[in-house]
Amino acid sequence: MGKRKVLMVLEDYIKEDIEFDKKYHFELYKDKHKEKWINLLVKVDEFENHEAAESYFDNTFLNNEETYENMLFIMDNDDVVGTCSYWEGYHFKERRYRLHWMAVDPAHQGKRLAKVLLHKVIELYKNRGIDKPLYLSTSDKNLIAIIMYKSVGFKPLIQNEVDKDNWEYIDKEIEKIKKSR
Repeated sequence: MGKRKVLMVLEDYIKEDIEFDKKYHFELYKDKHKEKWINLLVKVDEFENHEAAESYFDNTFLNNEETYENMLFIMDNDDVVGTCSYWEGYHFKERRYRLHWMAVDPAHQGKRLAKVLLHKVIELYKNRGIDKPLYLSTSDKNLIAIIMYKSVGFKPLIQNEVDKDNWEYIDKEIEKIKKSR
């Protein structure tokens, strides 16, 4: 698990109004969020340690004006419990935007916050009026997330035999999950 990397492209956005606990609210990135972003991404195992996450953040997001427009947080009072952004990517040999760093604190999972966050970030992106479709990179490590991405209109991108094999494997694993529910 986790070695089959794939791309998905948002072709036909399926907007959905999702009920969620109103104790949560949204905030765009402010400097006060840096440390909380780092802690959350380490907590969900996206980085091995604090130093690695901080280095990545500083090299990618710090002092970049787009950070303030493209990075969104779900807050519980003053605590960051989820984050997602859209950020530049070069998987298509040109600068395009991709969904990036989707994470929800495990203590707050199962409350539909990831899906609400996903919709909010897609709306932010759409409001910018960018003509290229949003995309994302994921892997077979994120099967539940792939189910969610598909539910809002992301489609598998198959460009070669490796992509085809990876998606066949992922789709079989997703079917197993669906049958077990």
